[in-house]
Amino acid sequence: MIGSGDVAATAIGSGGIGDREPHLYLGTSDWLAAHLPARKLDIFHAMGTIVSAIPGKHLLIAEQECGCSVLDYIVTLLYGRADKQVFDEVDRSIGSVDPSSNKIMFLPWMFGERVPIDDPYVRGVLYNVSLSDSRFQILEAIMEGVALNIKWAQIYFEKLLGEKIRALNVVGGGALWDSLCQLIVDATGAQVLRMSTLREASVIGAAVIGVKALGLGEFEYVRKIARAEKVFKPREVLIRVFNEKLKLMIDVYKANKRFFKRLNTKGFV
Repeated sequence: MIGSGDVAATAIGSGGIGDREPHLYLGTSDWLAAHLPARKLDIFHAMGTIVSAIPGKHLLIAEQECGCSVLDYIVTLLYGRADKQVFDEVDRSIGSVDPSSNKIMFLPWMFGERVPIDDPYVRGVLYNVSLSDSRFQILEAIMEGVALNIKWAQIYFEKLLGEKIRALNVVGGGALWDSLCQLIVDATGAQVLRMSTLREASVIGAAVIGVKALGLGEFEYVRKIARAEKVFKPREVLIRVFNEKLKLMIDVYKANKRFFKRLNTKGFV
């Protein structure tokens, strides 16, 4: 019996086993993925398909280097630790910050980036911070940066997918953040379905591969396990706000691209 890589197993464990049924993984990194009946490739934005764990299918993937690792890093800097008590406080408090009035911007590329910019030199930027800004405005901006980066990847992902994303099965530890799930919804315009398998999606996917291999059931067996525990819906008034913020984020990247390369190759030598 042959297993699979983490992404292919997670795709099954997310419950998104049908063609063009996307899932979003929120962990150390993040990715958008969906099964397709044929191969697809976009070399200009570093995304394409791999062989799926489902025979005859292909798995379209748009992976980004830093997802919730950014949040762990910033929370630890601000609080000195990153545990459930701190996470719960941050999650509650960020909900009180209005994204339309928060003028801080965060570029989440702390370890270079793959999708949609294949740029090993780019790094994180906290932009436009003032003395009047609170820690929760900063943390909300951090989450916005992660959500906007996913939105940027979504543009090119949908072109290969062949249709607009209406809903996302979301798994991974980052899905435990209500505030992050809601910001992703507002940024992408797609409903977020937080799945019951969010913590064990990869191992459940591997188990379902075993179920199929042993003749005990089909891949559809996973639908008995992976169910939506909570559904997040877009706040229509914020969709336009995030569209404008993404345009600004892209402009800031383009304006600073050469400086990232200079700093992370030559430095100050």
